[in-house]
This record gives sequence, C-alpha cells and structure tokens, in this order.
Amino acid sequence: MQLKIFAVSGEKCVSDNHSKAQVALSSLKSAVLAEIDESQSGLTNAEVVKRLGLDSDYEGKNRNYLSWSVLGLLLAEKKLRYRGTGVRKRYVTRDDQL
Repeated sequence: MQLKIFAVSGEKCVSDNHSKAQVALSSLKSAVLAEIDESQSGLTNAEVVKRLGLDSDYEGKNRNYLSWSVLGLLLAEKKLRYRGTGVRKRYVTRDDQL
C-alpha cells in the first residue's frame, strides 16, 4: 500500500516513497563515510565511485552526479573535509588523513 503526500492543516504528511528515499540516502551517506574513514589518506570522488560501484550518467555521459551530491551533503553536515582542488580533492574524515 502506497501513501500519498497531502496537506493537513498546512502540514505535509510524508509518503511511503519519501521514507524509502530517505532511508536509501542515509545508507548511501553511511557507506561513503565508512569507505573514506577506512582509507589511509582519504579518497577522491572517482575512488569513492569505483570502490562503491556508484557509477552514474546523465544523458549517456559519465557525470557521477550521485556521488558528488552525497559528498556535498556530507560536507554540508560537516562530516567530511577535503584537501586539494577540483578533481584532485581528497575527502577525509580524520585529521591523520590530511
């Protein structure tokens, strides 16, 4: 049974699909954090993609927007830092990885 989003007195009720998406997003973030934390010197986006099988494309072009988005969320939550610039950025979780 699927629930739909609807408004009740100005409040939004969450659908079953929304809940599933949030659980999946939480699992992705957890896997990315764990993989980076287990590395000795942090990981680049490309390394995260390869290790976790997160290859994604947009209109037939390999863009890996999924992994970039997850990394961006983790940065915003201050669970990650990075060193370097551009595609050479290495994402780290610990000071000894810097």
